[in-house]
Amino acid sequence: MPSLERFRYLAIVAIGVACASQAIGGQAAPAASQKAPAASQKAPAASQKTGPVKLPRTADGQPDLQGVWNYGTEMPLQRPDELAGKTSLTPEETAKYREEMAARRRERQTGKPSRYSGEVFDDVLAKADWSKRTSLITDPPDGKIPEPTPLAAKRRADRTAAFERGEAPEDFGLADRCIMGWSTGPPIIPGNQSNVLQLFQSRDHFVIYTEMIHDARIVPIDTQPAPPSVIREYSGISRGHWEKDTLVVETTNFRPEGVATLTFRQYGGTDENMHLIERFTRTDANTLLYEFTVNDPTTWTRPWSASVPMRKTDESVFEYACHEGNHSMETWLENARAKEKAPDEAAKKRPK
Repeated sequence: MPSLERFRYLAIVAIGVACASQAIGGQAAPAASQKAPAASQKAPAASQKTGPVKLPRTADGQPDLQGVWNYGTEMPLQRPDELAGKTSLTPEETAKYREEMAARRRERQTGKPSRYSGEVFDDVLAKADWSKRTSLITDPPDGKIPEPTPLAAKRRADRTAAFERGEAPEDFGLADRCIMGWSTGPPIIPGNQSNVLQLFQSRDHFVIYTEMIHDARIVPIDTQPAPPSVIREYSGISRGHWEKDTLVVETTNFRPEGVATLTFRQYGGTDENMHLIERFTRTDANTLLYEFTVNDPTTWTRPWSASVPMRKTDESVFEYACHEGNHSMETWLENARAKEKAPDEAAKKRPK
């Protein structure tokens, strides 16, 4: 299906599910006159609450996960090397570390500016609570992604060589080709931009609509198993079910190209063997806890898990046009063809 037609199809499905959620769930997104806190506004700490948290629920009794959520955070996925062995910091250590990070930002800003400079993105990311944790990764205990397998190391070398060769579209990754990936995965891993998604929910479906690459992942909520392994998707095939107040999404049937999450490039990317479990738990009116566990035995030597807090926001999900009509791919391939013609062109210029 052409990309434009596919987008229109997904948009229609997402809107249909959103409408169904109002009819079935009885809950709509907040009206403009009742804006949720801005993304930069910190939600009230759980310790300040008394008694059990009363969650907003749909008409069928499930927690209402709908709305626009910002998952940007200055907390790194992996624990920084200088914090090795520290799962949390004391107030004094936190203050000192914040000073060090501020100094690094100032130093970075004195260099040549770029569209990804820290002065553009750092200030909009939620501040990390270093007194509670020092990485988004919760397992392994060292807060690091496990070592890659030998197969993953070879895959990385092969994909790097293909990228450097750059002779055909297939030599470039899915993120380079704006098909999918970057920070939205799955799994969803915070980046330095476009950390916004919208969730739609009905009794039978859950839609994860991301700004980055502009993708809608449609998750049936049922007990049906995934289709046979011969049927595969770039984002895998997901099934959801409720475990008390947590929506659990289990995804398999990925394609061999992997999910194109940029974080995974240093490990050669993922492959068709990834088994992903995601958990969505609304902890209060303004906070959604997103947890995931990745198990890909041909990529990493052991499974690993992370936990990402998402904050309710009145932001909108905008169109993400990537590189506007894929002109970057056109330029890459023009350069490849020019490189191929270079010897003949040089021969023509040599004196006879």
